[in-house]
Amino acid sequence: MWSRSKWYTFSVQADGPGKVYPKPLRHFWRGKVPTRASLATLSPHVYAFGGVNYANPSATGDSGVLQTKDYSAGNKIYLRNSLFQTHLLNHCWGEVFDVDNGKWEALLNPPNYLVQYPESIVLSAIVENPERVIVAYRASYNSAIFYAYNVRHRSRGRLAPAKRWHHDHVCDNTDSGPGNCVSAGNTLYWIKREKALKDDLLFIAYDLDLNMWLEGCLRGHGIFFFQDYGILDGEGSHPGFFHLEKQRFCLLQFADEADYISCVVVHVSPMRRMKTLDIEVVCDQKYAMEPTICPALAFCDVV
Repeated sequence: MWSRSKWYTFSVQADGPGKVYPKPLRHFWRGKVPTRASLATLSPHVYAFGGVNYANPSATGDSGVLQTKDYSAGNKIYLRNSLFQTHLLNHCWGEVFDVDNGKWEALLNPPNYLVQYPESIVLSAIVENPERVIVAYRASYNSAIFYAYNVRHRSRGRLAPAKRWHHDHVCDNTDSGPGNCVSAGNTLYWIKREKALKDDLLFIAYDLDLNMWLEGCLRGHGIFFFQDYGILDGEGSHPGFFHLEKQRFCLLQFADEADYISCVVVHVSPMRRMKTLDIEVVCDQKYAMEPTICPALAFCDVV
């Protein structure tokens, strides 16, 4: 199965008052992508991996690439298996794709990792200094074992301490759970909607070096009105959440009725002594969209 989509680009404004830009965004590509494919950007390309083949569910999908600019760039993309397929007895939890030669390499499985139960992994992320893939899988109701895969040396090892408390919100597998985490330095960040917060967002951070969880809320800004916003695939009614630079992050949503993209840039400062996050709105911009038949955000990323 393939789904039709239109692709757009725009520059995120660093500062300025909130307003709707009158000129609609123009799409740079229109075409079909595999249904439920995993998408990733590595400037100047967008890569698609796998997807659902309803005619043959056991078949693995192909990879494809969309070039957005004329110059070339190379690197590697790390992917985690997200399929519950018990018949793939030798399947690994993750792989790395080398965009220069088009080759795949399996990542070392964490010890005691069970292919039949991929949901046992409660979080995974890539961090820097040094470059590592962090994996944590559930050890008990409120704890997880943390491992690190060194990207350069292709080796793995436990963090110290290896068994750490995990946050209830981060390990919530329900539809109201947080979306994928993003990293800034050696700190991981999530956002989550809470009914008690109404239109506000809960920010959650985890400092790997200090083994410390922090929380903060985007209070009193009245920026997001979730009941009017389209669903971002894979994240329920969460806005898209991206790391821009240093401690700045981007929140992105599409309003069905208003036909515009809402882009909010926030500065998140960890207050480690008080175990809280101080969140400041840097800018709130809106970008008009062309009318679409089925308005919904299927994929967003920052390059």
